[in-house]
Amino acid sequence: MKNSKLKKSITILLIFVFLFSTVSSFAVSEIMILKNSNTTNGMVTFIEKSMGLNNPEKEGGKTELELADINNDGHLDIICVGDHGSPYINSEQHGIMVWLGDGIDTWSVIQVGNFGYGGCEAGDLNLDGFLDIVWGVHHDYGDPGFGDTLIGAALGDGTASNWIPWAEGLGTGGEDYGMFATDLADFDCNGLLDLVSQSFGCCNGYHLYKNHGDGTWSHEWSVSGGNTYNNIEIGDFNSDGNPDFVGNREGTNVYLGDGSFGFTITQSGLPTSSWRGLDVGDMNNDGFDDLVIGFYSTGVHCYKYDKQNNDWDLASSGLPNYGTYYPQFGDINGDGFLDIVAYSGPTGYLYLGDGNGNWDSDATFTMPSDGGYSAFVVDGDFDHDGREDIVIQAEEDDWPYYQNHLKAFSPYQEPTDLSALMQMPHGGETFRSGSIRNIRWLSAVPPSQGDSTVDILVSLTGDSGPWDTVVSEIPNNGCYQWLVDAGGSDNCRIKVIATTSSDSAFAVSSSDFSIIGFNVITHGPYHGAIGGPVQFTGSAENGTPPYEYHWIFGDGNASDEQNPTHTYSNEGNFTVTLSVTDGNDITIRDSTWVLIGGDNNPPSAPKIKGPSTGKTGIDYNYTFNSTDDEGDELHYLIDWGDGIEQVLGVFPQGTEATASHSWTSKDTYTITAQAGDQWGAMGDFGSLTVEIPRGKSIVKSSLLQLLKGDFVINRLSEILNIIFRINILNQGAKI
Repeated sequence: MKNSKLKKSITILLIFVFLFSTVSSFAVSEIMILKNSNTTNGMVTFIEKSMGLNNPEKEGGKTELELADINNDGHLDIICVGDHGSPYINSEQHGIMVWLGDGIDTWSVIQVGNFGYGGCEAGDLNLDGFLDIVWGVHHDYGDPGFGDTLIGAALGDGTASNWIPWAEGLGTGGEDYGMFATDLADFDCNGLLDLVSQSFGCCNGYHLYKNHGDGTWSHEWSVSGGNTYNNIEIGDFNSDGNPDFVGNREGTNVYLGDGSFGFTITQSGLPTSSWRGLDVGDMNNDGFDDLVIGFYSTGVHCYKYDKQNNDWDLASSGLPNYGTYYPQFGDINGDGFLDIVAYSGPTGYLYLGDGNGNWDSDATFTMPSDGGYSAFVVDGDFDHDGREDIVIQAEEDDWPYYQNHLKAFSPYQEPTDLSALMQMPHGGETFRSGSIRNIRWLSAVPPSQGDSTVDILVSLTGDSGPWDTVVSEIPNNGCYQWLVDAGGSDNCRIKVIATTSSDSAFAVSSSDFSIIGFNVITHGPYHGAIGGPVQFTGSAENGTPPYEYHWIFGDGNASDEQNPTHTYSNEGNFTVTLSVTDGNDITIRDSTWVLIGGDNNPPSAPKIKGPSTGKTGIDYNYTFNSTDDEGDELHYLIDWGDGIEQVLGVFPQGTEATASHSWTSKDTYTITAQAGDQWGAMGDFGSLTVEIPRGKSIVKSSLLQLLKGDFVINRLSEILNIIFRINILNQGAKI
């Protein structure tokens, strides 16, 4: 009897153990499969897009390539001043060379000038909205004022065909033989781009010139002597708002700027020799620029700056540690983290970054053999798929039979939806009021939607706004040169809104960045009657007195009073701008509106789009879109139906505003939203019902799958076999 009860107990226990272990292991394996499926990345594939880049044929030797939208058509162009064959040396290259891009895969060249063999950079030197070009060259064979000095500059008019010399004072700092890699930055934070250039080989070192804004330049700083190699790049390594630079002069590479043309070498933790290629970017998205360096024989290393200890830390897991490489940073897969493209002729290697200093080897591309390095840049998206592209020049064969080939490669995937991704400022950076900094973004545009434009807005109070317009309806080329006219906040965000004829999408800085400077307040909006006086009030704080005020009333009139009155003769909604210049000659602007006469209609009820079902604890995105008869900017009051309310905005009317929310318990919720304009008029409510049911148990669903499979029978067979063996043992015990 006891043996019989024992057998039953053992049988029940075995069945329970086997079934529980089976279900548990099956459920865990299902969870792991789901986890892995969500984190697997597909391989990048590079597609060559070089049609037209063989014109003109190249010679040999090195040069510098840049990407920028010279003709303001929204498509990036390639800029260069040529290799050893420029001007007209075994080649038809000469002067400023611009390959205009069509936004797909084709390029057409325009060449102007009689100089070359060097480096260049593009930027708006005189703030007229057109990109200009600066250069450093070895072959200074140009006409007087245009390419007859080793360092030069010229103003563009948006055609790439006409260049006006703007170079008085450049190349007068004792340079001889040749200059090469050249870059632009507002080193003194006064709202004008200054120039830095490094030597062609030995022995001119670094030279920096101040831009006076009128076509004249003054030599401000230099380090002479020493050999140099390739690349000079701008960054802000310590995130203090003052531009720094890194170059390739032997032993002296990284210089932190003080905002007054003073520089301090800061390279503890960095190798001091055998540098080849280099690039600057914020690989871990902390607001402090980082370095990637290619060495003569020890591969590629990435370094991040440690401000607290004033040194550089290695962040190179997965990068090659031997061989000669020329690297570039770029977001090749469009995931928001910088990747590294490292060229070791004739092959280029992609290493995908995760933002933590880990790099995974991925795709490759190949140049003609033997592929000796000439120039290399990853600095934007020339085919509008939301991922950065590659432009590279390298040699085929050896001297005296060598010839450079210029090629473009894209990790192209045709977009199906319009999207935007903020690159800079993404958070943690420091800008300074009155200085020039670049705003950078990526945008994927489906070919079927045609051309696109961008609006850029700034908030000084985080991602909830209010938002002030920086610029409207500019070409969607991924970069805007911003004369920072806001300030005095550590909670700044930038918003980029991309718009096509049929859609819009936006991106916002993922966290706050800082702008150091003073604030200007217009104290608007205002309202008045036709023919009646409107009293305006302006103020400035945290700047250096005395302040100079300048109002533009939007009807062709202006005033230099701090608190003027103005009378409008026509009905309408007018944009009013106040510019204030402080004692340091820094100018900050603020804008508001004045409504004259007429009635102000409230906005329409918002249309709410997003998931109507979901699970607890998961964030879901919802969009809110309202229109306003007067074209006013709008904010949204949102009630998520669970006791949580949110204020969102401001946004241009007719564009989608996005907010995310999660619910903590299962229920049926009604999202309600109301739009308001800057005059305080509130529209009707819009609503959307959301069902949050109980989530399914993965173990329960797994058990159902388990019961449908053959493994239950197999498990029971094992159990019966064990029971049979127990019976045999018991019978043996009785004998």
